Amino acid sequence: MAEAGSTWLDLQQAVLDEMDQRTDIADAVVRKLTEAIEFYQDKIFLADEAELQWASCTTGVQTVSLPPNFENLDRLFVNIDGVWYPMEQKDQDFIETYNAQVPPVLGPPLYFAIYQQDPNVGPLINLAPVPDQPYQLKAIYEQIIPVPANDTTSNFWTVDGASMIMHRAVGLLRMTVVRSEDLGQADFLLAQREYWRLKRRVDTIQASRKVKARYL
Repeated sequence: MAEAGSTWLDLQQAVLDEMDQRTDIADAVVRKLTEAIEFYQDKIFLADEAELQWASCTTGVQTVSLPPNFENLDRLFVNIDGVWYPMEQKDQDFIETYNAQVPPVLGPPLYFAIYQQDPNVGPLINLAPVPDQPYQLKAIYEQIIPVPANDTTSNFWTVDGASMIMHRAVGLLRMTVVRSEDLGQADFLLAQREYWRLKRRVDTIQASRKVKARYL
């Protein structure tokens, strides 16, 4: 299996080792590793990636983009004169009604809603009141840990979760390339055992930030 500190390339090589160095399936290895990560992506959340001061709102503009690799927003804060204040989440109707007042209410945003106006753009954060100046925003949120971007990338999937991802990818390859369902199911079981190992480890750790790491 890939060792701690390993990269995306190391993880690919670990899978190839399990598949008896079948270099003819190198492209399939990358695809199955990606599928394996996508299988676990919505189940994994790390506390040290949970807090991000990612944006400032714009004067006169009531929307901002969500944080990168957003999964689920826990809390949103606004910086007013150097102090972080929690914002209150409302529904989209409340935000639209609030911002439709005549004359319009301008000031530091106190309320927000997450909505999707255009499916081609993705969801946005809608603010009320409409900002009267740029305010820094900070989110406490669940983040999708991305698939490694290139061969030298090292992240959770190639280090802590390397064995779990490797076994699931090998299982997928054995089910689809080797056509060995028994071997594939055995690898899926090993991947699940690695998942529960990670979960047990995380359950004993208290996160230092505002939310605790979880493996669901």
